Amino acid sequence: MEKNTNNPFHIDMDKLEYIFSATASALYGTTKEAQLFVKRMLFKTSCARIAATYETRNFNLVMRELNVEKNGLGRILKYIRFLNPHITEGQIFVIESGYDEYKKLYKQVKGHKKEE
Repeated sequence: MEKNTNNPFHIDMDKLEYIFSATASALYGTTKEAQLFVKRMLFKTSCARIAATYETRNFNLVMRELNVEKNGLGRILKYIRFLNPHITEGQIFVIESGYDEYKKLYKQVKGHKKEE
């Protein structure tokens, strides 16, 4: 099936993951830190896409301001709901599952730290 790339706001997540992986390899080599960087950036991108469905400038806000290490899931959801008041249950599920995956890898890499 051919992907629709006519939308100027279309983001090919496969290409983005490749770019993040190449960047992580250059910064961290082949370590768990590199995997964590990729997971963090993909999570931030997912959150930014959800926020941008309401207003496109929200994409840049989320990518610039969202700090996954310092903010827990509740605070992240509150921030995304502030930027996109029409968020759906499906979008909330995407954020929750992405956050859970990130935190699981974070605990493996950084050890058991305060979660929220």
